[in-house]
This record gives sequence, structure tokens and C-alpha cells, in this order.
Amino acid sequence: MRAFAACFRKDLKRWLRDRAALAAWVGVPVFVGLLLALVFGRGEARPQGLLLVADQDQTLVSRFVAQAFSQGELGRIFAVQPVALEEGERRIRGGEGSALLVIPEGFSQRFLRGEPQALELYTNPSQAILPEIARETTEILAEAGWYFQQALGEELRAVASAGAWPGDAAIAKLAVRASRLAAEGQALLDAPPIRIEERQAERQRTVSVTEAMAPGVVFMALLFLAFGLSGDLWEEKSAGTLRRIAASPVRMEWFLASKTLAAMLLTGVVSSAGLALGQWLGGGAFRGVMASAVWAALCGGALFLMMALFQTACRTERQGRTLANAAALLLMMAGGAMFPFEMMPAWMARLGRMTPNGWALQEMRWILAGNDEFIFWKSAAILVFAGLMFAAVSVRLRKGFAS
Repeated sequence: MRAFAACFRKDLKRWLRDRAALAAWVGVPVFVGLLLALVFGRGEARPQGLLLVADQDQTLVSRFVAQAFSQGELGRIFAVQPVALEEGERRIRGGEGSALLVIPEGFSQRFLRGEPQALELYTNPSQAILPEIARETTEILAEAGWYFQQALGEELRAVASAGAWPGDAAIAKLAVRASRLAAEGQALLDAPPIRIEERQAERQRTVSVTEAMAPGVVFMALLFLAFGLSGDLWEEKSAGTLRRIAASPVRMEWFLASKTLAAMLLTGVVSSAGLALGQWLGGGAFRGVMASAVWAALCGGALFLMMALFQTACRTERQGRTLANAAALLLMMAGGAMFPFEMMPAWMARLGRMTPNGWALQEMRWILAGNDEFIFWKSAAILVFAGLMFAAVSVRLRKGFAS
């Protein structure tokens, strides 16, 4: 145990003394996290789009169509800006704005007379979600206009044929017809033929981009640390430490266990700081922060041993560092550290969740959401994986790598 404690203290002192390397391993994920927080903010992620409206009709009906995009939830998604037709076409071709809605001249008169009319919508091909929302909203407005014409077509045509200002009789007839339709509709609503039982579902809180990315940033830091700390085995080999341990009564397993524990402690501290930063940037949305820090420490030890296996599997230091670096980058990209699984194609997300760090990342997100069910068995699974890596690295250290 004295040898174990001595190796543990030695590794911690050496790693903490190398401040430049620690700053590089931890600084990149922290910089990425802060950049995401600055870009997306601490609130809920909400798409923002610009809808350009070229209203060539300039009537009450055309203004109603344009204002439909600024009401309710649509008003929080789109900023509606009136423009001239030429300016709108130029800006939408230049990629400025999500869509351009053109209301042609004479639209209201054709609508009131029941004649065919059209709304022109030009979308930005460089965007996917917001132009589709604008298109579906325009289709809904067209459907609503058609039903409105079917219900009040005769009265609308009478108003349109009256000239610039309809007479009192036409207005009264339209008002009476609308009142009767409202009364008939109310009667249907008061005595519905189908009984509907409504249950209020619990509203799910929208997760901000910062919250979605914070666990991935933590695991990015874990992989950087695992790669960097595992490379210390080559320095121990160059200094002759491994040869002296192999010739001494101290078992190589104690030496590797002390390094693993030191790596777990260091990754646990870094993860705690990263989760605390994510808690602040996310507005205090995380619940199981302490449990997640312990989980991250366990995962950090397992990832350190996995990277150590990649390092010791090669004959030269250059080969070992190249292999471990490639594996770390691949695991970052596929395992949800660089991009959340929700942003990946379905097949890639399934593969990413099957990687060791991808599975552990998914479990950390459950823990942060307050879902710590089966945490004991999941921790046991991490320990089993770490034990397999530990056994493989120990064999490699005893047979060939130390010499």
C-alpha cells in the first residue's frame, strides 16, 4: 500500500505541475461550451426567422394575411418585415430572410368575388425548418379562406359588387349571415355528438441548446484528459520507471491502479467544474449534479484505461499517440461529445449510443434530469468494463511494454 500511495502522490504532482497540458486538455471543451452559451444564450432554444412581405394590394384583407404571421407563437418565430417586391426578391436570392410572401394587387377583390387568387411564397433554400413553417402557415390560410368563401360567398360577392363602400343593406346582410353561422356553430359545440374526455398532460420543458451540449462538452474534456494522461506511460517508459518497477517486488497492477485512481480524481474535479458551469449557463436546470460528477469520475477512469490500452498496444510512442488520438477524435464525433445525438441521422445516433462514451453520455443526461434508476447496476457495468481494460493493460505492461 505504501508503494501504491507513493505512486498516486507522484502522478498527481507530476500531472498538476504540467499546467500547460492541463490548460490545453480542459481549455478546448470549456471554450466550446462558453462559445455555445454566447451564441445560443441561457434560455430555451427557439428558431428565429425573417418573413419578408410584399403587399401589393394594401387592403384590409391583405393586411389580415400578413398579420397572421405575427400572432401567437408565430410571432415569436417570425419577424415580419414589409418590403417592395423588387427588394424582397433581391434579399431572398441573397439568402437574407426565411421566406418572401407576395400578395398580388387585386387580391382582396378576387377573394370577395370568389374568383381564383394566389399567394406567392418564395423560400430560402439554405434553411430547412423556418421556410417549411411559412409554407404550412400559408396553406392553412388558403384553406381557411376557402371555407370562409363557402360559408359567406353570396354575401361577400354582394359586398364586392357594391363598389368602394358597400351600402348599409349589404353590410347588414353580411352581419346577419355571420351571426347565424356563429349561432349554428355554437349549437353544434354545445351538444357534441362525440364525447371527448380531455386530460391535461404534464408539459415538458424545452431543453436549451446549452443544456443539451453541456454533458457532451464534459465528455469531450474526459476524452482529452484520458488521451493526455494515458500518454504518460510513454514518459514513464522513457525514464526507466517501468523497468525498475518490473524488477522490484512492487506489482505492476499497483502501479497501474494508482495511475487510474489519480486519473479518476482529476477527471472528477474537472467534470464537477464543468457541470457547475453548465448548471449556471443552463439556468439551474440540472438536478443530479453531484451524482453526475461521480459518474463522470468512473467514466474518466474507464476511458483512461481504454486510451492506455491503445497507447501500449503499439511498438513506438508515435504509433501509440497517433492511434489513441484517432480513437479519441472518432469517439468524440460519434459518441455525442461534439454533436448531440438529436442532431445526427438516426442510424448514426444509434451507432453513437453503442460506443462506450456514447452510452455513458446518454446515462449522464438521464442522471442530470433526475432519473437515477438502476444507477448501481450501471455503475457496476462501468466497473466491469474498466476491469477488462485494466487486465488487458496490465498484461501489456508486464509483457513487452516495460522493457
